[in-house]
Amino acid sequence: MKTFTMVNNMQLIVEIKNVYGVERIYAVCNNAKLITKLKQSKTLNKEDISILRELGYQIETKQPTI
Repeated sequence: MKTFTMVNNMQLIVEIKNVYGVERIYAVCNNAKLITKLKQSKTLNKEDISILRELGYQIETKQPTI
């Protein structure tokens, strides 16, 4: 019998990009990408972030590199 270990990773990493004057929130980590895939979208919006926080996710913004 196989046993499976489930890792409880409740942290999502996103990146905010300015596209033609509009801020877009893009998924960076795999879990965030799976959520956008579920939404059938490439981006998240502020309402999505709010709901994810209510579900217990911690949202981390990827800092731009110079």
